[in-house]
Amino acid sequence: MKSIKLLLLLVIHAVLLLPPTFVSADELLRIAITTTTESSGIARVLNKSFTEQTGIRIHTVIHGSGQALRTAKDGNVDVVMAHAPELEKTFIDKGWGIERKPVMQNDFVIVGPIDDPADVKNSKSAAVAFGRIAESEQRFVSRNDISGTHIKENLLWRLAGVSPEGNWYIPAGAGMGKVLTMADNIGAYTLCDRGTYLAFKNRLALVLLYEGDEILYNPYHIMIVNPDKHPHTKINLARKYMQFITGEKGQQIISDYRINGKRAFNPGVIEDGNRTN
Repeated sequence: MKSIKLLLLLVIHAVLLLPPTFVSADELLRIAITTTTESSGIARVLNKSFTEQTGIRIHTVIHGSGQALRTAKDGNVDVVMAHAPELEKTFIDKGWGIERKPVMQNDFVIVGPIDDPADVKNSKSAAVAFGRIAESEQRFVSRNDISGTHIKENLLWRLAGVSPEGNWYIPAGAGMGKVLTMADNIGAYTLCDRGTYLAFKNRLALVLLYEGDEILYNPYHIMIVNPDKHPHTKINLARKYMQFITGEKGQQIISDYRINGKRAFNPGVIEDGNRTN
Protein backbone atom coordinates (compact mmCIF):
# COMPACT_ATOMS: atom_id res chain seq x y z
CA MET A 1 0.00 0.00 0.00
CA LYS A 2 2.79 2.39 0.93
CA SER A 3 4.54 1.71 -2.38
CA ILE A 4 1.32 2.52 -4.31
CA LYS A 5 0.89 5.80 -2.40
CA LEU A 6 4.53 6.69 -3.07
CA LEU A 7 4.07 5.95 -6.77
CA LEU A 8 0.96 8.18 -6.92
CA LEU A 9 2.84 11.01 -5.22
CA LEU A 10 5.67 10.70 -7.72
CA VAL A 11 3.23 10.81 -10.66
CA ILE A 12 1.45 13.89 -9.26
CA HIS A 13 4.79 15.59 -8.67
CA ALA A 14 5.92 14.85 -12.22
CA VAL A 15 2.69 16.28 -13.68
CA LEU A 16 3.03 19.46 -11.62
CA LEU A 17 6.54 19.96 -12.98
CA LEU A 18 5.39 19.78 -16.61
CA PRO A 19 5.74 23.06 -18.55
CA PRO A 20 2.56 25.10 -19.04
CA THR A 21 2.53 24.33 -22.78
CA PHE A 22 2.06 20.60 -22.11
CA VAL A 23 -1.06 19.13 -23.72
CA SER A 24 -2.12 15.58 -24.30
CA ALA A 25 -1.15 14.03 -27.61
CA ASP A 26 -4.84 13.83 -28.50
CA GLU A 27 -5.07 17.63 -28.49
CA LEU A 28 -2.05 18.27 -30.70
CA LEU A 29 -2.77 18.91 -34.38
CA ARG A 30 0.01 18.46 -36.94
CA ILE A 31 -0.13 20.75 -39.97
CA ALA A 32 2.11 20.94 -43.03
CA ILE A 33 2.29 24.50 -44.36
CA THR A 34 4.28 26.21 -47.09
CA THR A 35 7.29 28.45 -46.57
CA THR A 36 5.29 31.33 -48.06
CA THR A 37 2.61 31.12 -45.35
CA GLU A 38 5.35 30.94 -42.71
CA SER A 39 7.55 33.73 -44.13
CA SER A 40 4.60 36.08 -44.59
CA GLY A 41 3.46 35.47 -41.00
CA ILE A 42 -0.16 34.62 -41.84
CA ALA A 43 0.09 31.01 -40.62
CA ARG A 44 1.29 32.09 -37.17
CA VAL A 45 -1.60 34.52 -36.78
CA LEU A 46 -4.21 31.98 -37.88
CA ASN A 47 -2.80 29.20 -35.72
CA LYS A 48 -2.54 31.40 -32.63
CA SER A 49 -6.19 32.42 -32.97
CA PHE A 50 -7.28 28.80 -33.50
CA THR A 51 -5.45 27.64 -30.37
CA GLU A 52 -6.91 30.50 -28.32
CA GLN A 53 -10.41 29.63 -29.51
CA THR A 54 -10.22 25.83 -29.16
CA GLY A 55 -7.35 25.03 -26.79
CA ILE A 56 -5.90 22.72 -29.47
CA ARG A 57 -2.17 23.10 -29.90
CA ILE A 58 -0.56 23.05 -33.34
CA HIS A 59 2.73 21.61 -34.52
CA THR A 60 3.70 23.01 -37.91
CA VAL A 61 5.92 21.34 -40.48
CA ILE A 62 7.22 23.88 -43.01
CA HIS A 63 8.07 22.87 -46.58
CA GLY A 64 7.49 23.90 -50.16
CA SER A 65 4.13 22.67 -51.46
CA GLY A 66 5.52 19.53 -53.09
CA GLN A 67 7.31 18.35 -49.97
CA ALA A 68 4.38 19.42 -47.76
CA LEU A 69 2.07 17.18 -49.79
CA ARG A 70 4.56 14.30 -49.62
CA THR A 71 4.71 14.72 -45.85
CA ALA A 72 0.92 14.51 -45.76
CA LYS A 73 0.91 11.52 -48.12
CA ASP A 74 3.21 9.70 -45.70
CA GLY A 75 0.78 10.36 -42.84
CA ASN A 76 3.21 12.54 -40.88
CA VAL A 77 0.64 15.34 -40.48
CA ASP A 78 -3.14 15.56 -40.09
CA VAL A 79 -3.83 18.43 -42.46
CA VAL A 80 -1.92 20.25 -45.21
CA MET A 81 -2.16 23.68 -46.82
CA ALA A 82 -0.52 24.23 -50.20
CA HIS A 83 -0.52 26.48 -53.26
CA ALA A 84 0.19 24.04 -56.08
CA PRO A 85 -3.24 23.30 -57.62
CA GLU A 86 -2.23 20.46 -59.95
CA LEU A 87 -0.26 18.65 -57.22
CA GLU A 88 -3.18 19.16 -54.84
CA LYS A 89 -5.63 17.63 -57.30
CA THR A 90 -3.36 14.62 -57.73
CA PHE A 91 -3.11 14.32 -53.94
CA ILE A 92 -6.93 14.19 -53.73
CA ASP A 93 -7.45 12.01 -56.83
CA LYS A 94 -4.98 9.41 -55.53
CA GLY A 95 -6.96 9.23 -52.29
CA TRP A 96 -4.22 10.60 -50.04
CA GLY A 97 -6.34 13.57 -48.99
CA ILE A 98 -9.99 14.52 -48.65
CA GLU A 99 -12.12 17.66 -48.53
CA ARG A 100 -9.91 20.11 -50.48
CA LYS A 101 -11.24 23.60 -49.77
CA PRO A 102 -10.15 27.11 -50.77
CA VAL A 103 -8.54 29.27 -48.08
CA MET A 104 -7.05 32.41 -49.61
CA GLN A 105 -5.26 33.80 -52.62
CA ASN A 106 -2.72 36.39 -53.62
CA ASP A 107 -0.32 36.63 -56.55
CA PHE A 108 3.28 36.21 -57.57
CA VAL A 109 5.50 39.15 -58.46
CA ILE A 110 8.87 39.44 -60.19
CA VAL A 111 11.45 41.32 -58.15
CA GLY A 112 14.98 42.37 -59.01
CA PRO A 113 17.61 45.10 -58.89
CA ILE A 114 16.38 48.68 -59.08
CA ASP A 115 18.32 49.41 -62.30
CA ASP A 116 16.50 46.47 -63.95
CA PRO A 117 19.14 45.54 -66.57
CA ALA A 118 16.77 43.06 -68.26
CA ASP A 119 14.04 45.73 -68.59
CA VAL A 120 11.51 43.48 -66.87
CA LYS A 121 9.29 46.38 -65.81
CA ASN A 122 8.36 47.17 -69.42
CA SER A 123 7.38 43.59 -70.31
CA LYS A 124 3.93 42.90 -71.75
CA SER A 125 3.58 39.63 -69.86
CA ALA A 126 5.29 37.61 -67.17
CA ALA A 127 6.55 35.16 -69.81
CA VAL A 128 8.09 38.01 -71.79
CA ALA A 129 9.76 39.23 -68.59
CA PHE A 130 11.29 35.79 -68.05
CA GLY A 131 12.42 35.69 -71.67
CA ARG A 132 14.21 39.01 -71.24
CA ILE A 133 16.00 37.78 -68.12
CA ALA A 134 17.21 34.68 -69.98
CA GLU A 135 18.16 36.52 -73.18
CA SER A 136 20.25 39.07 -71.27
CA GLU A 137 21.61 36.31 -68.98
CA GLN A 138 20.90 38.35 -65.89
CA ARG A 139 21.17 36.33 -62.71
CA PHE A 140 17.99 34.62 -61.54
CA VAL A 141 17.65 32.73 -58.25
CA SER A 142 15.23 29.78 -58.41
CA ARG A 143 13.53 28.10 -55.48
CA ASN A 144 14.30 24.74 -57.15
CA ASP A 145 12.37 22.85 -54.46
CA ILE A 146 9.12 21.68 -56.12
CA SER A 147 7.26 24.40 -54.23
CA GLY A 148 4.20 26.18 -55.60
CA THR A 149 6.51 29.08 -56.50
CA HIS A 150 8.95 26.79 -58.29
CA ILE A 151 6.13 25.13 -60.25
CA LYS A 152 4.86 28.56 -61.34
CA GLU A 153 8.40 29.58 -62.28
CA ASN A 154 8.82 26.50 -64.48
CA LEU A 155 5.53 27.27 -66.22
CA LEU A 156 6.77 30.78 -67.04
CA TRP A 157 10.05 29.44 -68.46
CA ARG A 158 8.09 27.05 -70.70
CA LEU A 159 5.83 29.87 -71.90
CA ALA A 160 8.93 31.95 -72.61
CA GLY A 161 10.41 29.06 -74.61
CA VAL A 162 13.42 28.89 -72.31
CA SER A 163 15.24 25.96 -70.72
CA PRO A 164 17.09 27.85 -67.97
CA GLU A 165 20.72 26.86 -67.66
CA GLY A 166 24.09 28.51 -67.40
CA ASN A 167 25.90 30.58 -64.82
CA TRP A 168 23.11 33.16 -64.75
CA TYR A 169 20.56 30.62 -63.46
CA ILE A 170 21.05 29.83 -59.76
CA PRO A 171 19.05 26.88 -58.30
CA ALA A 172 18.88 27.54 -54.55
CA GLY A 173 16.86 24.62 -53.22
CA ALA A 174 15.62 26.86 -50.42
CA GLY A 175 12.52 28.53 -49.01
CA MET A 176 11.14 31.86 -50.14
CA GLY A 177 12.74 34.01 -47.46
CA LYS A 178 16.20 32.57 -48.07
CA VAL A 179 15.82 32.93 -51.83
CA LEU A 180 14.86 36.59 -51.50
CA THR A 181 17.87 37.22 -49.28
CA MET A 182 20.18 35.41 -51.71
CA ALA A 183 18.83 37.33 -54.70
CA ASP A 184 19.20 40.58 -52.79
CA ASN A 185 22.81 39.83 -51.87
CA ILE A 186 23.86 39.30 -55.50
CA GLY A 187 21.47 41.72 -57.23
CA ALA A 188 19.51 38.99 -59.00
CA TYR A 189 15.92 38.55 -60.15
CA THR A 190 13.50 36.07 -58.64
CA LEU A 191 9.83 35.11 -58.56
CA CYS A 192 8.17 35.66 -55.19
CA ASP A 193 4.71 35.52 -53.65
CA ARG A 194 3.46 38.97 -52.70
CA GLY A 195 3.04 38.17 -49.01
CA THR A 196 6.66 37.14 -48.46
CA TYR A 197 7.95 40.09 -50.49
CA LEU A 198 5.94 42.49 -48.32
CA ALA A 199 7.28 40.82 -45.17
CA PHE A 200 10.91 41.17 -46.36
CA LYS A 201 10.62 44.41 -48.34
CA ASN A 202 12.10 46.74 -45.71
CA ARG A 203 15.29 44.70 -45.48
CA LEU A 204 15.82 44.34 -49.25
CA ALA A 205 17.31 46.47 -51.99
CA LEU A 206 15.29 44.44 -54.51
CA VAL A 207 12.22 46.18 -55.90
CA LEU A 208 8.96 44.91 -57.37
CA LEU A 209 9.35 45.14 -61.15
CA TYR A 210 6.44 43.19 -62.61
CA GLU A 211 2.95 42.28 -61.40
CA GLY A 212 -0.62 41.91 -62.60
CA ASP A 213 -0.49 39.16 -65.23
CA GLU A 214 -3.37 36.77 -64.57
CA ILE A 215 -1.03 33.80 -64.84
CA LEU A 216 0.61 34.98 -61.62
CA TYR A 217 -2.56 34.19 -59.65
CA ASN A 218 -1.72 32.16 -56.54
CA PRO A 219 -4.51 30.22 -54.75
CA TYR A 220 -4.12 28.31 -51.47
CA HIS A 221 -6.17 25.26 -50.47
CA ILE A 222 -6.41 23.14 -47.34
CA MET A 223 -6.77 19.35 -47.35
CA ILE A 224 -7.28 16.72 -44.67
CA VAL A 225 -5.10 13.61 -44.74
CA ASN A 226 -7.31 10.63 -45.58
CA PRO A 227 -7.84 8.57 -42.39
CA ASP A 228 -8.54 5.49 -44.52
CA LYS A 229 -4.88 5.64 -45.59
CA HIS A 230 -3.56 6.68 -42.18
CA PRO A 231 -5.94 5.70 -39.35
CA HIS A 232 -3.70 7.32 -36.72
CA THR A 233 -4.39 10.84 -38.03
CA LYS A 234 -6.74 13.09 -36.08
CA ILE A 235 -9.55 13.79 -38.50
CA ASN A 236 -11.76 15.45 -35.88
CA LEU A 237 -9.08 18.00 -35.01
CA ALA A 238 -8.28 18.46 -38.71
CA ARG A 239 -11.93 19.19 -39.48
CA LYS A 240 -12.10 21.71 -36.64
CA TYR A 241 -9.10 23.52 -38.11
CA MET A 242 -10.54 23.41 -41.63
CA GLN A 243 -13.85 24.80 -40.38
CA PHE A 244 -12.01 27.57 -38.56
CA ILE A 245 -9.71 28.63 -41.38
CA THR A 246 -12.46 28.57 -44.03
CA GLY A 247 -15.13 29.96 -41.69
CA GLU A 248 -16.06 33.50 -40.76
CA LYS A 249 -13.37 33.97 -38.09
CA GLY A 250 -10.47 32.63 -40.13
CA GLN A 251 -11.52 34.44 -43.29
CA GLN A 252 -11.82 37.72 -41.40
CA ILE A 253 -8.29 37.27 -40.03
CA ILE A 254 -7.02 36.76 -43.59
CA SER A 255 -8.92 39.80 -44.83
CA ASP A 256 -7.59 41.99 -42.01
CA TYR A 257 -3.99 40.78 -42.17
CA ARG A 258 -1.62 43.53 -43.22
CA ILE A 259 2.13 43.78 -43.70
CA ASN A 260 3.43 47.33 -43.47
CA GLY A 261 -0.13 48.52 -44.05
CA LYS A 262 -0.70 46.45 -47.21
CA ARG A 263 -2.93 43.43 -47.63
CA ALA A 264 -0.93 40.27 -48.21
CA PHE A 265 -3.78 37.83 -49.00
CA ASN A 266 -7.41 37.94 -50.03
CA PRO A 267 -9.82 35.54 -48.30
CA GLY A 268 -11.16 32.60 -50.29
CA VAL A 269 -10.20 31.67 -53.82
CA ILE A 270 -11.58 33.31 -56.93
CA GLU A 271 -13.24 30.65 -59.06
CA ASP A 272 -13.67 31.40 -62.75
CA GLY A 273 -13.06 29.88 -66.13
CA ASN A 274 -9.73 31.61 -66.63
CA ARG A 275 -7.99 30.28 -63.56
CA THR A 276 -6.91 26.84 -62.46
CA ASN A 277 -7.87 26.20 -58.84
